[in-house]
Amino acid sequence: MSHHHKKRKTGVSGWTPPNDMFQRIEVLKQNTVDYYKQHGLSESIKRFFEKLGFEHFRRTLLFLVLDLKDLPDNVQRPYSFHIETADDIQEEENDNYGLSITKKKARDRLQKGHRLFALKEDSRMAYVLWAELKRADVWWFDNLPIHLPHDAAYISGAYTMPEFRGRGIASKLKKEIFHYLKKEGYKTLFAVVSPINTTAVKINKRLGFRAYQIVRYSRYWHIRHYSVQKYDSDESRAFITLFKAPKDIWKTFL
Repeated sequence: MSHHHKKRKTGVSGWTPPNDMFQRIEVLKQNTVDYYKQHGLSESIKRFFEKLGFEHFRRTLLFLVLDLKDLPDNVQRPYSFHIETADDIQEEENDNYGLSITKKKARDRLQKGHRLFALKEDSRMAYVLWAELKRADVWWFDNLPIHLPHDAAYISGAYTMPEFRGRGIASKLKKEIFHYLKKEGYKTLFAVVSPINTTAVKINKRLGFRAYQIVRYSRYWHIRHYSVQKYDSDESRAFITLFKAPKDIWKTFL
């Protein structure tokens, strides 16, 4: 006698998922909804991409503005600084023109129309500061673009060489540079600093800058999330984009 055993179908068309799979899916869906309600969209996105193994990046910056019409006209001349040219950079041995700005990057910046202010002592670079014009980039936020009016500048890359620190060079030079920019017809300056860098915050506020917004930035793979909070207020706005930053986020609460 022969026995014929019916084989269990394993193909997609004949496969019936077990009941407990549907139950697990329903539980997962409910857990996701509950997490979103409790923690919000930003944390839900973070949790989702972390489970997938994608890189998570987060940073917070304080945005500052200075109205140059309020700047006291009490700076003595001649100025201590000089404005670097591409030829100056080419001839110098120095390869430090601000945080993470090499000689090559400095030349590229000058070609874009930005200005580099520098102080040298005994042919050694002591201090540098950049004034970015027209189109600036906040590189701490994956090059968040700032499209500036013709009479505004974005101050960045301020850096005192380690051996020259503790002498008040930054405060003195910034006063002179801002005075120069005012004489050149600029009306507004912008800057960003980390809120935990209390020294930088104090120096800028002492020079007349006022904080106008805090931006908390998160990136999960190519998804970018920005939480913009008005300074000294609970008012805030959120932006989520794919690949590119939202336009003009830098002046949300200006």
